[in-house]
Parts: sequence; C-alpha cells; structure tokens
Amino acid sequence: MENREIIIPFFENLRQRGIRIALDDYGTGYNSLVNMFRIPLDYIKIDKFLIDHVLDHTYNLIIEAIINVAHKMDRKVIAEGVEKKEQLHALRQLGCDYIQGYYLSKPLPPDGVMRFYGEFRDKHI
Repeated sequence: MENREIIIPFFENLRQRGIRIALDDYGTGYNSLVNMFRIPLDYIKIDKFLIDHVLDHTYNLIIEAIINVAHKMDRKVIAEGVEKKEQLHALRQLGCDYIQGYYLSKPLPPDGVMRFYGEFRDKHI
C-alpha cells in the first residue's frame, strides 16, 4: 500500500482481467477510509474484532457507517468471523452483503466445500 502509483494500476489491470479484489481486515490496523477511495476494490472485509462487538451499540454504529460508505462507493461488504446467529441478524439489519465464519461452517477441504454448498443450497432455496 505504500507505493500507490504502482499498486493502483496493477489492481486496475487485475480487475480488467476479471479478478475481484478485497480489502481485508477493514476497521483495524493499517487499513483506512482513504484506501476505500484510492484503491480500485470490489469488496471490503470488516475485521472480526468489529464483528465480535456488533451487538454493542457503539461498534454497531461503526459497522453501519463502514457498510454505508462501502455501498455508496459501489463496494460489497463481507463480515469476517461471524460465529453467532445474533451477529448474523444484526449484520443483515445493517445491510451487510456477505458473511464468513464458523456460524456457517468451519474451514473445509475442497470436497467438503462442494458437499456443504449442496446441503446449504437445498436448505435455503
């Protein structure tokens, strides 16, 4: 991220080739609001630390703001580390696009992913 004059054209080239780009661990550490504006991204992944506190009013407001800004910039939002039904419900209320985490499934080997997808699709369609 330090060499934006190199990174931005590189990311733009990847996107032109059909590769989607996500900004991981958003909301903690080095990632900043400015990166959402400057870097050509498709997804913003909200850090698990924030998701762990989504039921707390203050953190809920922060997550809602991240989701709203991302959507206004035509980015999709992924919540990392969703482990509880209550978190999923709160994130749905806030308009989060996707979730990942143990609430859906633990990490799976490739053949397990296909099996999981089939079971999930059958239950939710």
